[in-house]
Amino acid sequence: MIRSLRVSLLFFTVSLSAIDWDDPRTHLHFADHLADSGDFYRAITEYRRVLYYFPEYEKNNWVHFQIGRMYYYGGRFANAKDYLIPLTIDPDPRLSFLSHNFLALTYFDSGEYVNASRLFRELSEDPSAAANREEYIVYAAMSDIRHKKFSQALDILVPLEKNSSSKEFKEFAKLAMDKSRAADKKKPKNKFLATTLAVLFPGAGHMYLGEWDNAFVALSIVGATGYLAYEGFVNANTTQSILFTTFSSGFYAGSIYSAYSQTLKYNNRIGDEEIQSVAQKFSRLRFSLSTAF
Repeated sequence: MIRSLRVSLLFFTVSLSAIDWDDPRTHLHFADHLADSGDFYRAITEYRRVLYYFPEYEKNNWVHFQIGRMYYYGGRFANAKDYLIPLTIDPDPRLSFLSHNFLALTYFDSGEYVNASRLFRELSEDPSAAANREEYIVYAAMSDIRHKKFSQALDILVPLEKNSSSKEFKEFAKLAMDKSRAADKKKPKNKFLATTLAVLFPGAGHMYLGEWDNAFVALSIVGATGYLAYEGFVNANTTQSILFTTFSSGFYAGSIYSAYSQTLKYNNRIGDEEIQSVAQKFSRLRFSLSTAF
């Protein structure tokens, strides 16, 4: 047993001595192994080691790309952008394309939908990306929908639904088009009109929004406290009149502000249900997309 252990140790020592640690590819192989196994941050450490020890290595731009890619997979989107943005103008067309690809995904997953839509559209028009063109269109449309640019999404979804040979893409495009049209028909409420109505009649601003329960509460409280304040004045009850005048004025002012703020919330929520429905379909479809290679 001791002899076999010595042989194993000797073999391991010889194997280590055979590795050329002065070759950057040795470190890159190890970094790639860590990346493939999902150990993104250790992979980043190894890629950085290559940059530090081999600053003249001719493929260091690709090493920078790998670091950006690892940051994307690890969810560190700000760091990913720092590495990927400079590489989008790299003279190597393949490196530039892949950097655009992962930068677009980074923008999308970090919620920067305007930039994501722009880059995915550019990628969909890139001749070298013809094989993934429809995937980029799906991402661009989803970016527009997330940003509530429904009519903009329709512009690229219509030809996708009509011309795609993929059943999944056709189904996604049809659902996204239906929901985009439905969301686009919903018009925002006028916050100044809602406020004016609330000033003229307690609860009228909420009626304009279709919030009948809030309108009833506002009208009831302001009306009741106003009546009690009036009763106090009639009966020369100073305490009652002052107390309920204060309450009535406060509730009245609060109902006006509530009508204004609820109008803003109503407008901000327009399309949320449609977005959620499309996003659920997209999340299932995304597993079959290959843009994050």
